[in-house]
Amino acid sequence: MEINYDGYPGNTVGGAKRWIENAIQPGGFLSAVIENDLREAVGRADDKNIHLLPEIIRWWYNNAPAASWGSFDRCRKWKLLKTAPTNFPDTWDCAHCGNAILPDEEGGEDIMGNPVCGDCIDKTRDQAEASHEQDR
Repeated sequence: MEINYDGYPGNTVGGAKRWIENAIQPGGFLSAVIENDLREAVGRADDKNIHLLPEIIRWWYNNAPAASWGSFDRCRKWKLLKTAPTNFPDTWDCAHCGNAILPDEEGGEDIMGNPVCGDCIDKTRDQAEASHEQDR
């Protein structure tokens, strides 16, 4: 997919190009934009980009690959996709239960960044909530 950066608004076009093509993490403002974190984007915008924010988001919406932006999880997966070795596994093993995590399965990662299946995430969340209730 050929991307035209000519109409990119503002001064973050270099960061946008490096992110889309090589998954090189951009600065704080653009990272917040691609992670769809409006509060952080507004807080980190300089005097020029704060006024261009709707146009920047419109550019991403109309030009960037959908998988490259829109949420923290999408960005994490984009980085994995763009930086993965050619022998990247089709599945991951859950660090907690050992079950395979398929590419289209909901999951996440634990505090150490290890892959965790959706069932283990739910169990951990339920345990944390129960512990919190006991502390009350």
